Amino acid sequence: MNHVLIEQGELFHSGVSPLPALRLGSSGDAEMSTVLIVDAFPAVRKALRRLLERQLCSVACIEAANGLNAIAKTEVSRPDLIILDLCMPEMNGFEAARVLRETMPQIPILMFTSHDSPAVESKAASVGIRAVFSKYAGITALVAQASALLSACS
Repeated sequence: MNHVLIEQGELFHSGVSPLPALRLGSSGDAEMSTVLIVDAFPAVRKALRRLLERQLCSVACIEAANGLNAIAKTEVSRPDLIILDLCMPEMNGFEAARVLRETMPQIPILMFTSHDSPAVESKAASVGIRAVFSKYAGITALVAQASALLSACS
């Protein structure tokens, strides 16, 4: 059984082996995949960033604290994947996903939230979010989905 614990801003996890997320650029050189992590809590962003950068090969993460900031950072950095929380100040995850889907439909969006329910999953799907992952259910499935999506970008 895999366990996730966020303690003093650090993510402790067992049971996930490194997964590939490497892609080759037009020159044949390896390029870093970019993941935008959007969550109101800095400790969550930092923990998820550390986990993804350690578990996935050639991944660089950037962070945003809310939906408005996520849209601005996406326009500038063009990430390969966005991981959004639902409840954030200024603009929630559903609103941000709707705007991002309209302006940059090629970027896959995942939701990582403590508000996981069939209603949340239905609403998420309606705004273009590919999958919803509960912060309470462990992180193995989120990491595996991120790896699969980043591998598909190559």
